[in-house]
Amino acid sequence: MKRYMNRWFLDRPGFERHLPTGCAVDELIAAAAIPGAIYGRTADGRWWSALSTPAADRAAIVAASVDLYHAPAAIWWARRAILAARAQGGNAADAATTIRAHFHAGFTARVATDPLAPYAFPHCFPAGRFDSGATDSAAAAEWNSWIDGSYGVCLRRFSAEACVRKEALRHRARAHLEGTGPPLSPQALFDVVEELEALLLPFAPEERPNGTPGRVIDRALAALALGGEHPYAD
Repeated sequence: MKRYMNRWFLDRPGFERHLPTGCAVDELIAAAAIPGAIYGRTADGRWWSALSTPAADRAAIVAASVDLYHAPAAIWWARRAILAARAQGGNAADAATTIRAHFHAGFTARVATDPLAPYAFPHCFPAGRFDSGATDSAAAAEWNSWIDGSYGVCLRRFSAEACVRKEALRHRARAHLEGTGPPLSPQALFDVVEELEALLLPFAPEERPNGTPGRVIDRALAALALGGEHPYAD
């Protein structure tokens, strides 16, 4: 687990090295401009992640942790928040509102144009037609999943485009694999999971089987008889 953390994530000093000296990272986290630590290890050696620990319990387990790790994907959002704060008198809360609105606009635009979006966000397409007003709740839910750390665990880079595309590809592949949607040809299924894999982190070893990499990518490769991923090999 430690090797996985060191390969894909950053401890707090490593995270801060990418930002301006003196950047108030804790203020950005408290304002929900960026997620806080998404993985950690407690003094008794127990590892936790944003996927396994409810947001309501996060503060307590963070305080009890001796190692904490942040998502590199949060670096560019921290930079965006810093720019917004500079333009708004240094207010982290206002900066968080600004960048959340930026995500929301991008999310709406991407859902409207991604041909696979109806698989992931069907409520945004009532009667089969895109409704921009229906994206409000979906955009808020996806942003909250970013801030609570879930997307930091799974996406290499977080953006509105990556968020929508990941969910669209995941749901399309699962519709085929589970028989709940139109079947895909072997080549079409391969194209979907190849693109999906490029967006995703491998997931920690104990999380992969029940996450998108295990349930979609590994399952699709097995169905196609195309070998398997081995992200933890030396």
